[in-house]
Amino acid sequence: MDLFTSIVDMISTFLGLGKYGLEVLSSYVISLAMLALLVWISARRAAKVRAELAAVEARLKDSNDG
Repeated sequence: MDLFTSIVDMISTFLGLGKYGLEVLSSYVISLAMLALLVWISARRAAKVRAELAAVEARLKDSNDG
């Protein structure tokens, strides 16, 4: 038995997941990774939109001043 399997077995037993521990824990890991990816993509997009909005506002301010 390798280290990963023994760790999963210990966690599964601790959480009472039984023989489905690997499937349940891997589902949790995949879900958390997808949520983290979604947050990262959203933050990146928000920064891009914020920069574009600042550029548009600056253009509008320049056109109103001139």
